[in-house]
Amino acid sequence: MRVNNLTLKEFIYQYCHKNQVSINKLATYANISRSSLYNMMEDNKSSTLINLIKLAHAMQVHPQFLLKLEWKKHLFAGHLATAIDPLIEPETWFHNQKDNAHFISETIADGSIMRTDETFVKTWRIQNTGETIWENRWLVCQNHDKRIHNEPKLQTFISERCFVLTPKQTRIAIPRTEVGDTVDLSVEFTAPSVPANVFSYWKMAEENGELCFPDSIGVYLYVQVVSSGHADANKQTNKQTNKQTNKQTNKQTNKQTNKVKNILTGSTSIFS
Repeated sequence: MRVNNLTLKEFIYQYCHKNQVSINKLATYANISRSSLYNMMEDNKSSTLINLIKLAHAMQVHPQFLLKLEWKKHLFAGHLATAIDPLIEPETWFHNQKDNAHFISETIADGSIMRTDETFVKTWRIQNTGETIWENRWLVCQNHDKRIHNEPKLQTFISERCFVLTPKQTRIAIPRTEVGDTVDLSVEFTAPSVPANVFSYWKMAEENGELCFPDSIGVYLYVQVVSSGHADANKQTNKQTNKQTNKQTNKQTNKQTNKVKNILTGSTSIFS
């Protein structure tokens, strides 16, 4: 199912209604003025690139999706380019993106340390940035798909002699996701009984197993599994390192704050 008439104004209102926040509060979260946000929602006014990026960050969506809605606003008005950059044809940004997805965030960062036999849940947040409602789709494990060896971005993990990690389920259902919406997809894993670097690769597929984005990079998990003793020692080391880092950061911050005060009072040079 295609949805082609979603506007930036409608998307902002939908977000506010869904998350129970006011337009004014959203402007505060985005660190932009209320008048700027209201102007962005007007059909005859242009948005600045920095405000679109700030708004995307506050709404936890991909900036390109808001750029596409901004471009549509100008396209409907009869313009071929947005005011953001009139030298670039915006249509090239969104070519063949009737169905598209973008990664937003994840839990358990790459290289995180897990204990042997530890059970944990990895969650990826992705956004529907195309013009097609997602229905009857699945996130499917691709650990044994030979095509992962042809993905340049995955060669680092593959070359490190990683072992594939079998999840509790090899596919999970993706709930119906409207255009512009984000969805959290969680998979449960259990670390192996011996220390190793482990990897798991996933892609979106239709009900019949056909990949939705065969030429795009999927989402993946990469963690280091260590024995319990090593994990506890590493945790203590990280704790001490963070403590020292925070102490040093606070010291530098106080020094800079005092310097600014001295500059404002004229007792020191800005170049000192």
